[in-house]
Amino acid sequence: MIEAELDFVTFLAGRGADVASAVPSRGGSRIETIDTPHGAVHAAAFNEVHGTLARWGTDAENRKILFERGAALGRLHRIAQSYRPPPGRPTRVHWWQDDLFASPQKYFPPSEQAARREYQDLAKWMLARPRLPENYGMVHGDFGTFNTLRRDGTLVAYDFDDCCFHWYAYDIAVSLRSARKLPEHYRKSYTRVVLEGYATEKDLCDDGPETIDRFARLASLYRFVASLRTFGRDNLEPEQQAVLDERRQVLASPPKYC
Repeated sequence: MIEAELDFVTFLAGRGADVASAVPSRGGSRIETIDTPHGAVHAAAFNEVHGTLARWGTDAENRKILFERGAALGRLHRIAQSYRPPPGRPTRVHWWQDDLFASPQKYFPPSEQAARREYQDLAKWMLARPRLPENYGMVHGDFGTFNTLRRDGTLVAYDFDDCCFHWYAYDIAVSLRSARKLPEHYRKSYTRVVLEGYATEKDLCDDGPETIDRFARLASLYRFVASLRTFGRDNLEPEQQAVLDERRQVLASPPKYC
């Protein structure tokens, strides 16, 4: 999975995408494996990214940041459209191969049946969508405030640990996660700003605010069930319980983006 991630990042960097590119070791390898008493540890290094984190402020400044975010993500997706895994090399998974989609019943507790049904309905909706090179391909998977830095009017992306084959619209929805706590009129307005920025680099393929809204709901459900997979259901630490409670609250009062 790390090798496949590095193949994708190297492809993007080689075609002008603003990403943190991989750095080979002195031995010429992009991954070094170290045996330890606790098992093998895999190490990869990346070029340092210079820039600043997004700092939210006035409405005008927020719109500028979000327009940059949309444009940067559109540029990344436009380049990613031509990515094909190198023959004979490992590949990242498609979204439906993720265990959280293949076997969600393993993670949803009996008390969360409504969330599980909605999650499975969204999976069926995705499976029924036309899958074309223009709307589906390798995505970052977590393109947002803490995985990008602003530099010279654009965003530089790093941490592709969640990259996979998915809908480009899903990547857009994930990038809007930080807007979930905003008043609704700002959230909807800012969604349009992100889409306007995106459209300067790549066609949206009819994926407007309504589609982004559904993918945002999916992203919230996915984060919740991913936490259940990571933490388990019993004997949670206070910090873990707080995370689950916050994500459960988002499910109970879903933010709207359109």
